[in-house]
Amino acid sequence: MRQLELNLTPRSEHRASVDPWRYRFTDNALIEEWGGRRIVYGLWEKLFGCWIVDTNNYRSREIVPTWRPLNRNGVWRDQAEIRRFGGAPPPKALASKWRYEANAAFAGYFTGIPHRLRAVVAPLDHHQWLGLDLVWQEPRFADFLDAEYFNGTEQYVYACFELAKAANLNRARRRHFVETLLHCKRTEFMAEITGHPCSRTTLRVINKLGEEPLSAELYRTVIACMNDTRAAKALCHAECIDPDTIQVLSHLPSEFLVPGVVRILLEDPALATCWLEDGYTGMLGVTRHLQELLSSAPDAWRSRIMTALRGVSDVEELGNWAARWQDRLTEFLRFPPPPFPTQGRLAPIATAAEMRSEARRMRNCLRRKIASVIDNRAYFFHWDGEEQATVLIENESGRGWRFTEALGRDNTRLSPQTVAYICALVERALNRRHHGEFRANRSSADR
Repeated sequence: MRQLELNLTPRSEHRASVDPWRYRFTDNALIEEWGGRRIVYGLWEKLFGCWIVDTNNYRSREIVPTWRPLNRNGVWRDQAEIRRFGGAPPPKALASKWRYEANAAFAGYFTGIPHRLRAVVAPLDHHQWLGLDLVWQEPRFADFLDAEYFNGTEQYVYACFELAKAANLNRARRRHFVETLLHCKRTEFMAEITGHPCSRTTLRVINKLGEEPLSAELYRTVIACMNDTRAAKALCHAECIDPDTIQVLSHLPSEFLVPGVVRILLEDPALATCWLEDGYTGMLGVTRHLQELLSSAPDAWRSRIMTALRGVSDVEELGNWAARWQDRLTEFLRFPPPPFPTQGRLAPIATAAEMRSEARRMRNCLRRKIASVIDNRAYFFHWDGEEQATVLIENESGRGWRFTEALGRDNTRLSPQTVAYICALVERALNRRHHGEFRANRSSADR
């Protein structure tokens, strides 16, 4: 039986006479109990690990926490910073006493782990627990990791962690993972966990990505670029590679991964950051739009456009290339007929020039939607009513044309009455079109 403590915390910091949390040490573990949840942290000198216990049936499952419990010096951090509750700080009812007891408990827990080992896993960021687990299972991993830091090749370790999803492996498979990491040839191990060829040159490029662990998606992008002879040359010649640049490359259409474009991004990391901040309304959006237009262009045009792209030498030329060919393609490619003709104040926007004019008049991004019209996926109309609007209808697979939305200048929302009126007008026009086609088809069949 637990003796209840005299609770002298301020009224705002407690909700009940019994604390909803508890920390206690046993001979083998630190046990955390909180609101029906129990987590067992095995002691380093016993069986290191972390298990969640179901207090209803007492079944347990092992996990590898993704907290970052240690600072860069290998000293434990404040639990209130580590264990943020759904992104928010602990409730006030727990903050004071819980913080004191949690910090005291984990200070005792981490004291049992040698400081040298805590320091060697500290740079692993959210992989710190995984690093401790692998060192506990295979002590030689500590020296291996230390040597990677010294040689500046720690990104190889981070990439293996992410690409193999090592934190999700069970204990036996984590043991096999670390043994393979220590003894297997690096190019072979990387090829095994990615399913793609990986050369020594690829590993050298991966190790140019800085000192912080990155996402599996970015490592895969590097490997994909290194298996593309157009992009590989530029990456090989870079002294260091900003992760934002790799993120931009992951969004770029593959046909635009030519040496000149990759080099432009590598030489100016701030440019990559700008592209990411702009999202698909900036240069990334332009390249995606161009890719969509190219899919409808004749082979001769595609050849001319890509030849011009290979000749760009700086970011200004790249922007000019994109703007020039985007305008040329939109003028060259023929618009399909509108789903229905003008209905009173609702008129189809039937050419690329009209779409650009609408974009200027209504201050929206309509000029980036031209490819969707050419591909017969969407069509735009202008509503010339008291509330001016750009109207979108989309061609849904299996359902045909449907009203989607109507927005005012600067994409502002219209009054519900105006939207309802436009929607009804569109539906009537589509119904008349549908019945007209039906009658035409029947007459043709009768003949």
